[in-house]
Amino acid sequence: RILGVVIVAPIVEEVFFRGLVLSRFRKAMPLGLAIFLSSFLFGLMHGQLLWIAYTVVMGFLFSAVALSEKSIFASIILHMAINFSGLFVDMIPCEGIVKVIVCAISFVVLIATMYMVMGNNNEEKKETLEVA
Repeated sequence: RILGVVIVAPIVEEVFFRGLVLSRFRKAMPLGLAIFLSSFLFGLMHGQLLWIAYTVVMGFLFSAVALSEKSIFASIILHMAINFSGLFVDMIPCEGIVKVIVCAISFVVLIATMYMVMGNNNEEKKETLEVA
């Protein structure tokens, strides 16, 4: 299960939806529409209404990461991290709204961490360009 959910699915989905679909849509339509449509298709692929809503939002996030980094590598890593953390949701020793709040806080921490890592990476890129 870990191999499929945490490694294979994120790689395949990011290569297809951000690497192929989003890049092709960007050539044919405005960026916002390309992001929306590729994220919507990503969501539809997940089938159930709750998963569709959740993964459309994730599609926006993965698209933003891939576009800001000009590479799908960062969106693959983020996708893997989210899928990996999802394996442990049932282990949270609380129920109902408390579990939702714990998951939301964890998600915010994950996104903040990714932002800091990407921000540091961008600073290193700028420094490298200034030195060269």
